Amino acid sequence: MENFIQEIPNMKPPMDDVAQRVHLDGLNLIPIAKEIVLTCSVLYSKNGIDITKEFNKAPKVININNEMTVYQRNIADFSLINNPNYVDQETTPDELIYLEAPGYDYISGLMLQHPELIWIILEKYILENYNDGYFDNI
Repeated sequence: MENFIQEIPNMKPPMDDVAQRVHLDGLNLIPIAKEIVLTCSVLYSKNGIDITKEFNKAPKVININNEMTVYQRNIADFSLINNPNYVDQETTPDELIYLEAPGYDYISGLMLQHPELIWIILEKYILENYNDGYFDNI
């Protein structure tokens, strides 16, 4: 596996001068369980100097399975795909604004259909997890 590192925004004040990068330690596809397991570590640096040891954090595990849903994305720009059945909350209250799919089926399907984009798909997925606060307390 190629060395995959994804930049994420700096830490929040008062440590906003500490840069963070997510390092993908492991990627496991488990088709029989319909699961993808990503093991990640966050690397920290300040003024270009690695200070990861000062944080002493355990690796973080991201599980992608069909018990969760993910938003479907336009593969060209990773934008959300609108649900054509959604009109508005009042007219179609049971419809979601964006299309969703079972996590494992959708992401593994993208990886199989677009193997040249695996690293981009992982980058975007890690950034989405960051935006959801997944890396805030590690």
